[in-house]
Amino acid sequence: MLLAGIFQNGFDYLIPANLLGQLLVLDFFFWNLGTPLQKSQTGMLRAILHNALSKHPELIPSTLPNIYNNWKDTYLNDKPTFVEMKRALEFFMEKASQFFKICIFIDGIDELAGEHKELAQLVRSLTIRNVKVVVSSRPINPSVKVFRGCPTLRLQDLTRHDMDQYIRGNLVNHQAMCQMSRFDPQVAGGLVSEIKLKAEGVFLWVRLVVRLLVDGLEAGDSVMDLQRKLRSLPRDLKDLYRRMLSKILPEYQVQASEMLQMFHVWNTYTSHQPLGVVNFAFAMHPLDEAFHRPVAPLNLDQYIWLYNSTEARIQSRCCGLLEVGRDRGPTNAALDWATGEDNDGSAVRYMHRTVAEFLVSSEVWEEMSKMTQHSGFNPALNLSSVCLSMLKSASNITITSASKRMLNNLINLLGSSICFDGRVLPEYMKGMGPSMIKHQDLFSHLLGGEASRDKDWLQNFRSDVEKAISKHSAEPFKVLDKRRLLEPLFAVHNTSSSIDLHGLCPLRTIQAIRMKVALRVKLNFGIHMLLLPMHLASLQPPHMDLSPPRFNSQIPGGLTAVQSRIKKLQID
Repeated sequence: MLLAGIFQNGFDYLIPANLLGQLLVLDFFFWNLGTPLQKSQTGMLRAILHNALSKHPELIPSTLPNIYNNWKDTYLNDKPTFVEMKRALEFFMEKASQFFKICIFIDGIDELAGEHKELAQLVRSLTIRNVKVVVSSRPINPSVKVFRGCPTLRLQDLTRHDMDQYIRGNLVNHQAMCQMSRFDPQVAGGLVSEIKLKAEGVFLWVRLVVRLLVDGLEAGDSVMDLQRKLRSLPRDLKDLYRRMLSKILPEYQVQASEMLQMFHVWNTYTSHQPLGVVNFAFAMHPLDEAFHRPVAPLNLDQYIWLYNSTEARIQSRCCGLLEVGRDRGPTNAALDWATGEDNDGSAVRYMHRTVAEFLVSSEVWEEMSKMTQHSGFNPALNLSSVCLSMLKSASNITITSASKRMLNNLINLLGSSICFDGRVLPEYMKGMGPSMIKHQDLFSHLLGGEASRDKDWLQNFRSDVEKAISKHSAEPFKVLDKRRLLEPLFAVHNTSSSIDLHGLCPLRTIQAIRMKVALRVKLNFGIHMLLLPMHLASLQPPHMDLSPPRFNSQIPGGLTAVQSRIKKLQID
């Protein structure tokens, strides 16, 4: 992510004053842990074209004439092909380069999920008059061959001075090392030279090794201990990560596995949204705590205590593979968290993105999963409790993009294929009712519309569900099954209402009374509707086959209608 770092830390100051307004800068950063579009040629072409045409919309008609002229007949889900995108980008470059100088930055082409030689050739073909392309990559053979003869920089040739400064600032100037150097003045210089030689230009390796040596210094290591440790450390980053994992204390290994699994699953299902320290603390707590947590805000002292204790647990359990951002600190983080926000500057994160690549490798992930396979641990369920606990504990949630994402995170995590659990899902549903009442200003817009529309919607929903169940039932549909399967709709409220639902709910039971209240309190009813299909799939009575794949594929009419209504409820 070398080029990504340049953009994040400001790029405008690099542009000469005489080129301001005449230079079009475009970029794309490959990421092999991201979505398919983040690691494909098609994704690169689409991103660069979108960036370019957003800055110069006057070129849309000539660059994408078919889409422009037929936009009324084009469905939103229609995706342009790779050939169309390639032709469009080539045309844009040829046209725009007559008026602008164009510079394209493409980072990490070695992280492509596909044929690297084809990508390298495509990138090189973009370099016409007034167009420059800057590429970063590990020295893989296809890139080396295709770009042979092009101007090249080797990172290791440019980082020696920075490495020297980092080692001296963090190791040589350490108090314990200064005391040691009084008796052996050559020791510091020898360690600096050996670290730089072994690092082979990889700054991250230097950072990790210096941290390990400083830990040794603070534990009382001698000069010989430090030298022995340095010489035993592997040069390869993945081998170094494996060594760090092996140093986790036995009593912490299961907790470390749970923490690393949860962080990976969170990133997978939330598209790498920030995960705050206190929310990570909620994920580490037993599920029952989220269910029984009162609907009341955390005060500042509680938040800071949770923040500091969780940061200490991350440091002691994860051996530096996970860390906490220090840009804002616990007090400022508490202010963000109270409104439903998690600022990236105070969130849990990987020490480096290569840690994520290492952890999801099949061998390492299998080893971590074995540590928790007999405990019933389910990272998605634990993370679902984060969303529920935050809804209960945040003091002033507002309608912000972050708070909207938070509710969708709960739905995505509960709906993931790895967390169907008929025992705990109703508990989430029960916990959502009081939480949604607390934040009704945020959630009351979920259903909207007139009461009659809600009734029609409910009636159609019930009909679709019952038809789907009956289709898979080996026996006639029973009232008992109906009551059991629809019980989650009425699990929260037990008071009566004057709303007349005659004919809508034929069951003359307490469930019918609760149905009336659920309709009146629409914000509670909305979340029940979002979670009900998952609950149906999790129950699976003996005489029914409601497994999600078959349920989805063989009931297209009924379930499609259900899904479309559910999508209308989800927060945009």
